[in-house]
Amino acid sequence: MSVGDDGRPLVRAPTRDALRAWLAEHHERPNAVWLAVWSRADPMALPWDEAEAELVCWGWAARPVQPDAGARLVARRDPARGWREREKRLVARERRMGRMEPPGEIAVAQARETGTWSLLDPVERGVVPPDLADALGDLRPRFDLWPRAVRHDVLEWLIVAPSPGTRARRIANVVDDVAANRPPAHLLR
Repeated sequence: MSVGDDGRPLVRAPTRDALRAWLAEHHERPNAVWLAVWSRADPMALPWDEAEAELVCWGWAARPVQPDAGARLVARRDPARGWREREKRLVARERRMGRMEPPGEIAVAQARETGTWSLLDPVERGVVPPDLADALGDLRPRFDLWPRAVRHDVLEWLIVAPSPGTRARRIANVVDDVAANRPPAHLLR
């Protein structure tokens, strides 16, 4: 196993079966690792869609911020993190194929119990919450012109705000960005 620039292990699994074998041995690992994924620079690595499906089976997920397209930071799933529609579809597909493992089923059960399974549903549907809509006012059409992926990231950023005060500050930041006709500042960090 190699080591990434930040000292975290770099896992290279050229096939889904190889990743499954690695996860079978290391799925309880508490710290994140870099997972090499297919890129032009590393065409022998596992494609991300296959890697993501296998990670879901074991209750693992990629961290949200990905500075390097050739590797993804992956770890045991944070129980407080919401589930995207794509991940839910993967769970359903992997169950049909009989590939879900107990740690993955436990992660799903915890998510259903705590509400994180459905936390991102309004985001996935593109629902603008009333407090943001009110704050945007006449700027709403400009917000609606942002690319869908950007609006999605903004809506998720708001829904996961840890407190009402943080949410209010985030809404103010979004309104400022829309008014200034610039990309959301939090996405540029």
